[in-house]
Amino acid sequence: DVRAIETYKDNPVLSENRLALMQADLEGAYQLGKFTLDASLGYYDGEAKSLRHYAIYQFDDSRALRFGRFMTYFGINTSEHTITTRRNLGFDESSETYNLEGSWLTENSSVFATIELGKPESTSYDDGISFGLTGVAEKGLAIRASRFILEHYELGLSFLHAGNASADRNVAGPFFVLGFRPNVLMISEWDLQWKTPTGSSSATTGLFAANRLQLEPTQGLQTYVLGEVARPDLKNSGTLVSRAGLGMSYYPRPHYEFDLRAYRQLARPIATDATEAPKAGTFAWLLGHYYW
Repeated sequence: DVRAIETYKDNPVLSENRLALMQADLEGAYQLGKFTLDASLGYYDGEAKSLRHYAIYQFDDSRALRFGRFMTYFGINTSEHTITTRRNLGFDESSETYNLEGSWLTENSSVFATIELGKPESTSYDDGISFGLTGVAEKGLAIRASRFILEHYELGLSFLHAGNASADRNVAGPFFVLGFRPNVLMISEWDLQWKTPTGSSSATTGLFAANRLQLEPTQGLQTYVLGEVARPDLKNSGTLVSRAGLGMSYYPRPHYEFDLRAYRQLARPIATDATEAPKAGTFAWLLGHYYW
């Protein structure tokens, strides 16, 4: 699994073009009876590491138990880690923790319950980022439940209670995958977060939403419009980040994917006066993905 990206940024703070290798990953699985072992080894931010390794025990066709390091199943579980309902809610790249997950799946329903156990941390290094402190990784509990209606509509709810050394938080919200037609798809997630800093009794309420309307005019080509909102503090308009844009995904042949996206983002630049009005910036990227 190899991903490379070319990015373009133009906002009041900087103008930049950058080409980067995001990921070069090899993952394999071995099945022995009702047990499945899965492990990955990859290149991330200049380092070789395994972000996913776990064991699954399949009780029957519906019930399973998984233990190891993987991403908590919450909301729309997409690989697009930069969208507001992923990055802004702690489901960014390299956010995999050690978890114990129970799942129940039927033809029309699914339920995932996950106990987050955290991960090893260092005072100087944590998955390529120097935090200078421990207590960044969270521990908690997540529940995700969904049901299909008329085969083409998935409606679901997610809940997370988690905390680390700096804050505790609760996150909850609905998500929808709506197949209006075979070639028209709407993906939507809306989450509220209540975050309480350690030592405080007052919680900050935030709203995070990501919406995507997708059209497949021909096989192998998907076009879409997107809209996203992140406002970590509903009482502070200066925390608002909003995005609107267009994109196209192209699958020219099996195992190849190209994604082109451009959007306008409205946000207050970092390190500016709190009274300064938010400013608009233009962002674009071209992602190349090869997997086998």
